[in-house]
Amino acid sequence: MNFTPPRYTGPAIAAHWVIAALILVAFPLGVYMHELPLSPTKLKLYSYHKWIGITVLLLFVPRILWRITHRPPAPLPMPAWQHRIAEGTHHLLYLLMFLVPLSGWLMSSAKGFQVVYFGVLPLPDLVGKSEDLGDLLKEVHEALNFGLLALVGLHVAGTLKHMIIDKDGTLRRMLPFAKVSERRQGETMKIRTLALTAAVLLAGTAHAVEFNQVDAGKSTLAFSSKQMGVPVPGNFKRFTSQIAFDPAKPTAASTTLEIDLASIDAGSKDANDEVVGKQWFNVKAFPTAKFVSTGVKALGGNRYEALGKMTIKGQTRDLVAPFTFKQEGASGVFDGGFVLKRMDYNIGEGPWADVSAVANEIEIKFHVVANAATKK
Repeated sequence: MNFTPPRYTGPAIAAHWVIAALILVAFPLGVYMHELPLSPTKLKLYSYHKWIGITVLLLFVPRILWRITHRPPAPLPMPAWQHRIAEGTHHLLYLLMFLVPLSGWLMSSAKGFQVVYFGVLPLPDLVGKSEDLGDLLKEVHEALNFGLLALVGLHVAGTLKHMIIDKDGTLRRMLPFAKVSERRQGETMKIRTLALTAAVLLAGTAHAVEFNQVDAGKSTLAFSSKQMGVPVPGNFKRFTSQIAFDPAKPTAASTTLEIDLASIDAGSKDANDEVVGKQWFNVKAFPTAKFVSTGVKALGGNRYEALGKMTIKGQTRDLVAPFTFKQEGASGVFDGGFVLKRMDYNIGEGPWADVSAVANEIEIKFHVVANAATKK
C-alpha cells in the first residue's frame, strides 16, 4: 500500500521557499535596473539579476526530479473546478520557472553578453550574437516575466482563500516548521546540493623584404573588457598604421598606430554613447590614441616584441606588445596583443573608476596585414 504523506517533504519545502524568494527579488530588480542609465550600478544589478535567474534554473531540475520521485500530499477536499485551476496553475508555474531564466540566458547570448555565473563560471552562449534576435528575446523575456508574476499572484490568492475562508490547513503542509501529528512526524530528510559546471574552452619563413604597406581592409583592432566578470568584446572600426618590418633585420623595424577613438564599437548603442564621453575617452578633447614604437626584440621562431609609448587622453605610458609574424605570399601577417590598464590613462573616471564593475585590465588584440615593397 502506497503511503501518502500529510505534508510536503523537507527538500520540496526548502526548494519552494528558496525559489519563491529568488523570484520575488529578481522581478522588481529587473524592473528597476531596466530604467537606469548606463553606470557601474546598472552593470552590477544586471549581473545580480542574471545570477538569480541561473540559480532558479539550477534549482528547477532537482525540484522537478524530487517531485516526480516523491509523492505529494493528497489534494484536500474541494470542488472539481477549483482542483483543475490549482493543478493547471502549478503546471504553468513549473513551466515558467524554466522558461523565464532560459529566455533571459538566450537574450544575453543574442545581445553578445556572455553569462558568467557569480563572476567566476563562464556559461556557454546558447545562440550567436544577433541584435534582431536579442530584441525579440527581450520582448519574450518581459512577457514571460509578467506571466509568471500573474501566476504567482493567482497562487497566493488561492493560498489565502484556503487559509482565511476554508481554514483547511493547505498552507501548513508547505510551511517549513509546521507540526503534524502523523506517523511520519519528525522524519529526517536530507537535501543534496547539485552543482552545474560549464566551461568554455578558448586558443615563417623570413625573406629579405620589407613589409610596409598596410592593408587596412584586412586589418583589425579588437578589445575585450570584463564587466562584473563577463567578457565583453568590442573593436575600433577606424585606425591607421605605418609599419617598416624586415624579417631579416627585425631590430631595425618600426611602427606607429593611430586609433580613431570615436569609431569604437563597445557592443551596444548605450555603451558606445557612454565611452566617447568625458569620463571615458573624452573624444572631443582627445580624438585619437597613438602608439609609437621605440624598438623591436626578436624572441626566436616567429615571435617578437614591439616596445614603445602609448598615449591616450594625454597620458603616455611604456608599452610592450608581443606579436607573431608569418609571410603569406607577398603579404606579411602580424598577430599580437597586450593588456592595457585603463586607470593608467584615466579611462573611466568618477563612478566608472570602480574596477569591480568594469575591470582595470583591457585585453587588446591586433591583426595587421602588410604588403611587401621591393627594397632598393
